Amino acid sequence: MNNYRKDKTVSPYIYDKIIYGFGFIGGLGILLLGSVFFIIPMIVMLSGKVNADELMDAVNMYSVYPACIAEVIGVGLAICFFKKVFIEDFKKFLKDWYKILIVVLALAVIIYYSGFFFEWLYEVCGLESESINQETIYAILNGKSKLIMILQVAIIAPVFEEIVFRKFTFGFLRQTNIKSIISFCIVTFIFAIIHCSSEDFMSIDAYVYLFNYVFLSAILTLTYVLFKDNIYASILVHILNNVLSLLMFYGVFNVI
Repeated sequence: MNNYRKDKTVSPYIYDKIIYGFGFIGGLGILLLGSVFFIIPMIVMLSGKVNADELMDAVNMYSVYPACIAEVIGVGLAICFFKKVFIEDFKKFLKDWYKILIVVLALAVIIYYSGFFFEWLYEVCGLESESINQETIYAILNGKSKLIMILQVAIIAPVFEEIVFRKFTFGFLRQTNIKSIISFCIVTFIFAIIHCSSEDFMSIDAYVYLFNYVFLSAILTLTYVLFKDNIYASILVHILNNVLSLLMFYGVFNVI
């Protein structure tokens, strides 16, 4: 990170904390609140035209659009303000691209097949095999917004989430006095908890599916660490996992 520093009077450690701190706060802010600023106008426009039930159905079905807008803006801002970070990561990626691709493919397959294990485990326990988050995505993939949802699931969300969780959140935690293993666990569980949240955020039922998201997040964070904080490695694993899930979904249900 030393070469990113313009002010030579500021120590590299402090400057790294500033970079990751801004990225951490901004990224989580966009992740948690970004889409709200686009959903509110949608509700205002539709509120006088449809009843309450139709309004909620419309918001759920078309919420993918504000989510995409917020995430694209987040990625754009990250690239704009921290472009040297991503350029250096890309240079490192080009040097070891073949090693990264081999490991990425192997880990993506492991994550994919672990999904069958968790599905079997939940069914044995008498639970639904899919979380509310997955059910919502599948519902949209069956609806009018399926094309934009495919784009979000396959590319936009993996890129945005890896930048927020791995590059900035994990990076910020490691720049504090928190030990690396604790930082690893924190970012893993934050990712999992956010993906388990549903319309009823306080519902315990939503967090029954925490384990498969923890496993996914742990693999993604491990990939990031394994390749010396190279964000492109974890992005590729995340993209491949989501693409495999999409292919399985459409192969089974023949929606398209």
